Amino acid sequence: MRKPASALWVAAVALLVSQAAHAATIEVSTLLEASPVTEVAEKVMTEAYRRLGLALQIRPLPGERALQSANDGPVDGELYRGGDIAQTYTNLVKIPVVIATVDFVVFAKDKTLPVRAWKDLAPYTVGYKRGIKAIEVNLPNGTKSEPVTATEQAFKKLDTGRNDAVVAVRLTGLLALKELGIKNITILDPP
Repeated sequence: MRKPASALWVAAVALLVSQAAHAATIEVSTLLEASPVTEVAEKVMTEAYRRLGLALQIRPLPGERALQSANDGPVDGELYRGGDIAQTYTNLVKIPVVIATVDFVVFAKDKTLPVRAWKDLAPYTVGYKRGIKAIEVNLPNGTKSEPVTATEQAFKKLDTGRNDAVVAVRLTGLLALKELGIKNITILDPP
């Protein structure tokens, strides 16, 4: 007889939470620059919160500011982040639901650049979008990093020879190259 009582209690709590949350708005931060991954995450999470009776408001911010806002409370959370971000930003709680997967790759003009792993980037000048923690924590010590505000900036620097490589999400990088009309840059798989 305990199972039916427990089930009713859980259902009653869920109903109260659902009614209390009805018409409430959840505000989350995300990276300022639009990307295919962000677009997918926005659609998935907007629908998920809608089904819970909540509206989702998304506040695009620069990478570090987005994390600080979620951690310190001006917004309710982050739209998406990967890895162990909650170890550094201790007020964030990781919800272990995959809404997208990304593939970080190295882009370069020099097709012979010997990059097979993160550690191989150490002797090079590497551009990337500032605030992407997965890149920042994986670049090896000694790497001359060149963080920029927008992925397009990193590719412009690479195209003019100011960077040796760019690390970016595969899809985001390919889209940036297409929009910039740059054709002489190739993907070197891994990291």
